[in-house]
Amino acid sequence: FFACPKVSPDGNWIAWVAWDHPNMPWDNTRLFIARLEEGKPTLEVDLTGDSQESVMHPDWSPDGDSLFFISDRTNWWNIHELKGFKSDGIFTGPPLAVKHVVNVCDQEVEFGSAMWGLGGQPYVVLDGDTIVSTYNEKGTWNLVEMTRAEGKWEQRLLSEGTVFGSLAVTGNKLFTTMSTATRGSVLALFDLESGTGKVLKKSSTLKIPAGYISKPQRISFP
Repeated sequence: FFACPKVSPDGNWIAWVAWDHPNMPWDNTRLFIARLEEGKPTLEVDLTGDSQESVMHPDWSPDGDSLFFISDRTNWWNIHELKGFKSDGIFTGPPLAVKHVVNVCDQEVEFGSAMWGLGGQPYVVLDGDTIVSTYNEKGTWNLVEMTRAEGKWEQRLLSEGTVFGSLAVTGNKLFTTMSTATRGSVLALFDLESGTGKVLKKSSTLKIPAGYISKPQRISFP
């Protein structure tokens, strides 16, 4: 099976995820990259091999030097980065091995979720040092902007306690769908400069009395 193909901004590389039956994408997938020559992939490289990890959603930095992806190699779906791609399509970074991949956000949270369908985008790379992403911590979803300064990533919370859909960015505007236990899905816009958000469109105007809605509660167990 194949999923999540992403071509680098300069058109010289393509990255994708693949897995074989009986594996499911949340069990064991592999991340591949290949050179593109006249639109055809060549020099295919398996970045994960037999590491028995779940990898998903590769994406490139706008300058094409970094490949980001989500992996659960730490038992948590965190965003990782592999640097060293030049605009001429020649990989100049460290040897392609698991140990050279950097965990952007080493946290006990889930930046990904089971890939039941295709086409989702749980994070977007604004530039090589800025990422907007959703993550799940103890059952609660959050929307954050992560910025790298002096080699360290810092987070700015944009919204919390909401289930988010796929993310899309144009300029400083972030678009996503949102829903809660008591509110249906809405299309929302966030201004990344000010950090403010607003609802653009509601999926329904139906108002359900609070007494008819069962609110979920978080529980934990060993």
